[in-house]
Amino acid sequence: MKLTVTNTSPLPLYRQMYDQLAAQILRGEIAPGEVLPPIRTGAQELSVSLISVRRAWEELERDGFIHTAVGRGTFAAALGETDKAAMRRAILKEKLTDAAQFCAAVGASGEEAAALLEFLKIVGGETDNLSFGAEDVPLDAAAEQANLQRQVDSPD
Repeated sequence: MKLTVTNTSPLPLYRQMYDQLAAQILRGEIAPGEVLPPIRTGAQELSVSLISVRRAWEELERDGFIHTAVGRGTFAAALGETDKAAMRRAILKEKLTDAAQFCAAVGASGEEAAALLEFLKIVGGETDNLSFGAEDVPLDAAAEQANLQRQVDSPD
């Protein structure tokens, strides 16, 4: 289990932990039955409060990613492929709903959002070097670039 949390993220610490652990469990990087550290140990290792770790663990348990056995510890849940697919869909729905609401709030069109998603797909989801300031490529240019990339990738 590898977690990285930062106070500079817009996400609360517990949500950073939740998202990372859920993703690791869904990808199989944390095996079913693998022991998670106790809350106190996790808090010490990450230099965060017990409350943040406890909330992450509680929400992971509530959502079925982990289970706790009193006196034995906390373990990654054994999830079948159907369960994993349903959990992935639920997480994607939550994240994309938030993104759609943000797009509507800033007046972005569905086409603009779709063009940006297509661009991110082309760059492999790599967002470390992307910014969203005025110096960025306009979204219609991103859509055009995505279209050109598709033409290059698919020899007809």
